[in-house]
Amino acid sequence: MAPNLICGTASIGMDLTEFQDVESVNVLYAHRADPETSLEEQIQGFNEQIAQGHCKAWGVSNTPPDVLEKILHLCEQNGWQKPSCYQGEYSLISRGMETRLLPLLRAHNMAFNAFRGLAAGFLTGNSVNNRKTGTRFGDDNPLGKAVQKIFGAEDLTEAMRKFDTEVRAHGVSPIEVAARWLSHHSALNDDDGVVIGASKKAQIVEVVSFIQKGPLPTTLLELAENLWEEVKETRGTII
Repeated sequence: MAPNLICGTASIGMDLTEFQDVESVNVLYAHRADPETSLEEQIQGFNEQIAQGHCKAWGVSNTPPDVLEKILHLCEQNGWQKPSCYQGEYSLISRGMETRLLPLLRAHNMAFNAFRGLAAGFLTGNSVNNRKTGTRFGDDNPLGKAVQKIFGAEDLTEAMRKFDTEVRAHGVSPIEVAARWLSHHSALNDDDGVVIGASKKAQIVEVVSFIQKGPLPTTLLELAENLWEEVKETRGTII
């Protein structure tokens, strides 16, 4: 068993206008807590949407553990429905959620839906091999400079370059190792999910085919764990 796979409609070419008349969704997410609105008001707003039948549950994203603790406490204190899931960043080089956030989610039976499993494309190896054009790391991309800054630490670049060389020496791509690790070796369980985002349907098919290969052999798993050890000091607090 492995986490559920979640594909964004934009990734598989579905027309979002097909859903314009939908009356209810399964989960309504708060992309992040609004700093200008009280948590009580925000929670009540989501609970009202549930009561009106517009969604079955609500979830949070980009929410620090201390804020989530306040949200959960308020829900328990007032008898409000708690968020059922958390959508957050999680990958070979972004494992900060394992320390404090994930135990909190487990204690409250909240699922974790991981996005950025390839770290915005950094784990493809393209950026460290000077193949940035046409990717999110390219100067031609509107977000190129921002992404370059996020993943531009020298120790991260050097560790990724080493990892890329080592896994390719075993005849596999870093994408395959990242995808299989996230589904078969990470802290995620069967109630959690992996959000697969891509610009082409073929990329979705490729990632799914990698996941279907199952767990990594010991040698590749060790390389994956070594990558985290080398960047943990820089990336350990990122959630």
